[in-house]
Amino acid sequence: MPPTSPIVSPSGLIRHHLSHPTAFPERPRKGTTYRIGVFAVSSIEMGRSLLRGIRSYCDHHPDVEMVILSNNQFSEEAIEKAPDVDCLIIQHYDEEKFVSLQASGYPIIITSNRKRAEKVGRVLYHDHEIGKMGAADLLDRGFRTFAFIEGGLRTADRIEPFQFALERRQGFVEQVQCGNTTTHLFTISKVSDLAEVARVLMKIPGPIGVMAASDLYARWFIEALPQARRWVPEKFGVLGVDNDPQENALCPVSLSSIHPAGERLGYEAAAQAIAMAQNPSGKLPEVRVSPSHLVTRTSTNIYSIADDVVRRALKLIRERLNELRDVSDVVRALHLHRRTLEDKFRKSLGRSLAEELNRSRIRRATELLGTTSLSIKQISFLVGFSEPRLLSRNFRKLTNETPGDYRKRVLP
Repeated sequence: MPPTSPIVSPSGLIRHHLSHPTAFPERPRKGTTYRIGVFAVSSIEMGRSLLRGIRSYCDHHPDVEMVILSNNQFSEEAIEKAPDVDCLIIQHYDEEKFVSLQASGYPIIITSNRKRAEKVGRVLYHDHEIGKMGAADLLDRGFRTFAFIEGGLRTADRIEPFQFALERRQGFVEQVQCGNTTTHLFTISKVSDLAEVARVLMKIPGPIGVMAASDLYARWFIEALPQARRWVPEKFGVLGVDNDPQENALCPVSLSSIHPAGERLGYEAAAQAIAMAQNPSGKLPEVRVSPSHLVTRTSTNIYSIADDVVRRALKLIRERLNELRDVSDVVRALHLHRRTLEDKFRKSLGRSLAEELNRSRIRRATELLGTTSLSIKQISFLVGFSEPRLLSRNFRKLTNETPGDYRKRVLP
């Protein structure tokens, strides 16, 4: 059954209540503490951030405990070793394995969107927004030719994309379909497929903005390029998802990536799991967690713009953002007339120099709000605003929320 109309909570999370009721009876509890059983793949950043978010929830709720049942995939054997948990958070959904588990009466929250799940609660990344965020950044950098690489499972006659990859691709394509752009789509099932993707894209005139559905696929693509450092980012600006430190460390070129607010995902998963345990007759939740911010590293640290003056100005803004009081500082540093520089910006980017300077300040503020405990006043000065009210006013204008609301939304 389709979900009802979404409810947007004060935190900015998008919530659905699925129309069919839960399928589990109330389970007796032991003692006064709720215990959340967790299956998370800790070898990947999604699993690690999920665990950190659940731990944060437990730290804020002394009557809740986390029991890690497995650091790998779901198994019924692990459940049997800890039969007194009150609810389960499971990263990966396997419909066949869940039949007996659901019959046993556990409230279940799934946090992976590899494929659709029925008769369980779901707390997921907002994958469509992730795709749009990646496309917006590549568009801002001047790319007009794009590629999107998604993963899936091979069947007899095709590769079926993972649900999360499909939604990220849909968001990406929706965002880049403006003006004179071209987009190439690739679905892979194994690392060797990337060699063919690389061969195809090498024949297409660059520069090309490439987004992969995860950091893993982004790294595989870069590794498939001959002499990767020669081509990234000069011909290929490559962007991943997960902000996984391990993938970045393994990649031949430091990898730009979207930080998808994994700890917030874990915190919300714990909150929904406890709510289901407390109200077994309630409806199944679906919560979507919006991405936090985009981290720029070498793989997209370039502007695909023909005008050398505009490229120099963008480089100056990126490197000396907190030192620039206003547009006049940029003009003086480049030894140009303001009208000349403004005309070049509008021709190359479709926006003024002042708009670009402001967007850069807000982009940097977004990253600091989502990754540090610095006060809004401190962040204001670090990104070049003379006072906090200017940050708040411009942040709301560009994002439709205040810096404080944004921080509450992306952090546990």
